[in-house]
Amino acid sequence: MWFPVVIDDVADAELLLGVALPPRYKALMSDPSVRQRLADPVLGALQLDRSMLEHVTIVQQRALALPGFPDLAVIAADNGGRYVRFWLPDPKRPGTLGEMVFSWDTHERRSTKDAASSTIIRSMLSLLEPRQAEVPGVNIHCYDIVEVPGTAAGGDHRDEQQWTACGLFALEGAILAACDAGLHPDPTCSVSVKSGPGVYRLDVRHAAGDTSAEHRMTALRMVRADAKGIHVTAATQLDVDHAAIAIYDRQQYFRYVRTGDRDAFVAELSEASPRLAAVGMRGRRFAVRVATMRGDGTFAVSALWDGHKAVGLQVALTGSR
Repeated sequence: MWFPVVIDDVADAELLLGVALPPRYKALMSDPSVRQRLADPVLGALQLDRSMLEHVTIVQQRALALPGFPDLAVIAADNGGRYVRFWLPDPKRPGTLGEMVFSWDTHERRSTKDAASSTIIRSMLSLLEPRQAEVPGVNIHCYDIVEVPGTAAGGDHRDEQQWTACGLFALEGAILAACDAGLHPDPTCSVSVKSGPGVYRLDVRHAAGDTSAEHRMTALRMVRADAKGIHVTAATQLDVDHAAIAIYDRQQYFRYVRTGDRDAFVAELSEASPRLAAVGMRGRRFAVRVATMRGDGTFAVSALWDGHKAVGLQVALTGSR
């Protein structure tokens, strides 16, 4: 059962818990219609007759009974089986749990990252929605990866000698968002920049070596084609568990991919074979998928600027494990 949220009980429950619930999850679960749908027998994800205070006591006792369970973790969902979902404190917001949900394997006593709690809840709710008779297929357009240093434009001359332009991408929305290719571009699990609509150039950087250019690609950047002087900000670390990173036109993704189709889209995108490809549905392309060089790990994502204007994102494909 998932953690219930009842407006009148929140303050007392969080006081007893010792930490505030994730804000986006709390807002979503405060909607009575959401709680009612989660309690539907088809999902069986919520127990309506259980108060928040009762639930806090139950999850605290359950956590104490799990050997090796993280000390600061709070159970988000538990059906009494092998896997227990939980939250951890948000390092950027003291006293508040992060939106990301982790899964605890009670047999192997280890955790893995799952998805943002609001994303999981919406995915479950989509099971109750009427579906179209046919789900449109995912369109994949491969980019040719060649090594012709110096074909990219803008920025420091010495740095530009290391980049190769390999294609264009039309951004219809205002926001570029990079995330694990197996996750939705939710703000809680992606690195984003508001660089505005326009035509973007895809540039790649290669390491020295004798293998093909495709296998030596160490970085990718998506930058406005009209950018003049490009400089890079300090990097944000992105955790990747699907050996690939997706850069989304976030607004167009949520506009054109129906709620009930999103899990299927992300699953196909995460398993696509091309090293670098534009991906979309219904004749539109709203994501670029790129495989990392080292599989899973933590990878640096940086915003690109032209003066005081954001112009794109740069992703390192050689991360730390």
